[in-house]
Amino acid sequence: ELAGIGSFTGTGKLGFQRGHNQSTGGSLYRMMPVNAKLGLEHRLEGWRNGVEVELVDAKTHVDPIRHDPPTPGYAVVNLTSGYTFGSITVDGGISNLFDHRYYQPLGGTNAMILGAASNTGPRQPLLAEGRSFNLAMTVAF
Repeated sequence: ELAGIGSFTGTGKLGFQRGHNQSTGGSLYRMMPVNAKLGLEHRLEGWRNGVEVELVDAKTHVDPIRHDPPTPGYAVVNLTSGYTFGSITVDGGISNLFDHRYYQPLGGTNAMILGAASNTGPRQPLLAEGRSFNLAMTVAF
């Protein structure tokens, strides 16, 4: 911690999985593509501020038998801030800061496009949330 400046902490997470159906040789259903989260947090006295970037590769290895839809890759930026005074903590944040339109690879499909009774044809992935503002308060006792 630097006097008057506070402390900085970097975080990172990398995920990768790949699976094959040994009977058909095809891809397994609902497999997350390569993804990463990189963050930087600043702390000074009771304040915490952070920025996080979520990076996800395109989902191209899909299971057509289960109508698993491909999704494009994306990058999303999230901001957080919080302050603790005594036993009360107030946290706020902005998810998807730039209101990027994207589809989460495991976010599900839109059954309404096909109709509830239909089980054929390609399915469309659900659109992920747009920019959202979050506020929370925690009281410790």
